[in-house]
Amino acid sequence: MMASSSGNDDDLTIPRAAINKMIKETLPNVRVANDARELVVNCCTEFIHLISSEANEICNKSEKKTISPEHVINALESLGFGSYIAEVKDVLQECKTVALKRRKASSRLENLGIPEEELLRQQQELFAKVKITSVAASVGLDHAVKCSNQLFAVPDLEKVLAALPTIFLGVFSIQTADIVCNNA
Repeated sequence: MMASSSGNDDDLTIPRAAINKMIKETLPNVRVANDARELVVNCCTEFIHLISSEANEICNKSEKKTISPEHVINALESLGFGSYIAEVKDVLQECKTVALKRRKASSRLENLGIPEEELLRQQQELFAKVKITSVAASVGLDHAVKCSNQLFAVPDLEKVLAALPTIFLGVFSIQTADIVCNNA
């Protein structure tokens, strides 16, 4: 029975794109027929089912409810695939390293000790500064004006005042913006 004969079987197979990529990486200069690709998909699926069934039995015998990497390694050994164990352990270590890096990266913000509200305020401030700089540069302003504690180039005070609503639109409300303007 082919894996594509029913939707249920497709759910239990390895994605064909992954198999095609593996075949191309392993045999870059060889054309592999579709029937051969389908056979590889079926063999990989059967291998995974075999290992997972054995790992499940080992898990049940040890009275555990979750299959662990050790159960999979023991399943490989008991089914005669001991030669794969070293590579499996290497991949397991890589996965643990990647997971640890992800956890560290996600907890960096938490470890800063800065409340989320403060981080959000700082982010909005940065967005506002970029918006102001962008508008000032697009208008070609050439005199220094201090707005919200930042220096920007402007031709004259009237142009600054006329540009303020555009600059702060969507970033700060004009009522709460603290703007100090000095003509240089």
